[in-house]
Amino acid sequence: DEAVGAPPGTSGAAGGAGGMAAPPGDLPQALDVGATVGPPPTGAATVAVAPSSTAPSSALPQPRPTQAVPVPKGQPVSLVTPPAAQSLTLSPVDPGAGQTAVPPPAPVDPAGLGGVPSSTVAGASSLAPGTGASPISVPAAVGQAVQRPAGGSGRSERGPARAAATVCPPGRGLLMELIMPIGAEAPAASPPPDMVVQRVHLALNNVSMSNLEQKVSETRTMLSVEHLAWFGSYLVTKRISTQANFHQLYLAFVLKMETPELMMSILASVFHNVAILLSSPKITTSTSDRSLLKNLGSWLGQMTLARNKPILQRNLDMKELLCQGYETGRLIAVTPFVAKILEGGKDTRVFRPPNPWIMGLMGVMHELYDLDDLKMNIRFEIEVLCKHLGLKIDDVPKHGVLVHRLQPRKEKNPDFNVRAPASSGPAVDAAGGAAAGGAGAAPSAAA
Repeated sequence: DEAVGAPPGTSGAAGGAGGMAAPPGDLPQALDVGATVGPPPTGAATVAVAPSSTAPSSALPQPRPTQAVPVPKGQPVSLVTPPAAQSLTLSPVDPGAGQTAVPPPAPVDPAGLGGVPSSTVAGASSLAPGTGASPISVPAAVGQAVQRPAGGSGRSERGPARAAATVCPPGRGLLMELIMPIGAEAPAASPPPDMVVQRVHLALNNVSMSNLEQKVSETRTMLSVEHLAWFGSYLVTKRISTQANFHQLYLAFVLKMETPELMMSILASVFHNVAILLSSPKITTSTSDRSLLKNLGSWLGQMTLARNKPILQRNLDMKELLCQGYETGRLIAVTPFVAKILEGGKDTRVFRPPNPWIMGLMGVMHELYDLDDLKMNIRFEIEVLCKHLGLKIDDVPKHGVLVHRLQPRKEKNPDFNVRAPASSGPAVDAAGGAAAGGAGAAPSAAA
């Protein structure tokens, strides 16, 4: 009291009114909480009182930073907040004060759900945050996944459910625009003079592995660049397609020529003649045409796969060829052709199992092998191919490709052996039944 100049006896009131801090001994009386100062009762709550920031600096002893004031149990607690603490009250964020206001969630627009009309959205207004969202019913035709039928590859496809497998219409041929997308046009060829043609024929008739270098040099001097297309077409139509035993010799001859234009002319001529044979209606009945096609497949495999050169799908889609051959009853010609092509990669490090492209084709072969009533010669071609590739047909995985194709007609189909249904003969009497049966048995057996 003497330090601040206040009269004796007025220190408590004046100090409390002027905002001065009371001594530690007078703190309970200044708060006037209506309780006797003493030890806090058991379970009593305490209130922390912060010192006022307006207390003047004086020589009087300053109060401790916090004071624990006992409050009786069950009585409401009133917090005494100093004036300086009231200025720290937080106010709502003002978007104009440099803050970005968070907009409220926009309502769901049913028209934006992939073109689904609003009538198909059940309870779209209940999709706001904090409410239970109800499911949205979308029509099956809008982007809904439809499962494949049982026995397929197990993958899902977009669009309406696939209808039951239908039978291929009778008389339908191969769709060559799907098998050979870029077409197979014959290369433009201009033949050389007749004297040069005869000399080329003579050189190829007498060629062998021993005189290969000599015959190649003679042929190279006789032919110019504009005659290479004719020479390639001549090799394919007159030599390669009919003389399968000399394929290795002719391939060595062509490689010794070292002319890229000749190689391209031979490949173009092979694809052109393959397209002609596959489109022929006699391919299922003519053994000579099937033999030509098989020889061309063997040459194509040796010229491409055996040399680690791929056969592009745009030039020849063999998987589509197998599927269409299954639909149209041309497996008797298509299967040996594809098997001879794949056989060319038996000694390579690229086009042999487990090459994914090879295994995909072998999966289709496995499905064909398991067909009921399939002819034995087609199964034999598949078995020979598996032997050359070092595979077992049962170890090749199937992918259910034929399940989603048109089903062939097995009646009068050259690919299948359809068992004729057993027919009951005419009824006979008991006396002549044995004789009639014995007489009719011999012609039936002979037939």
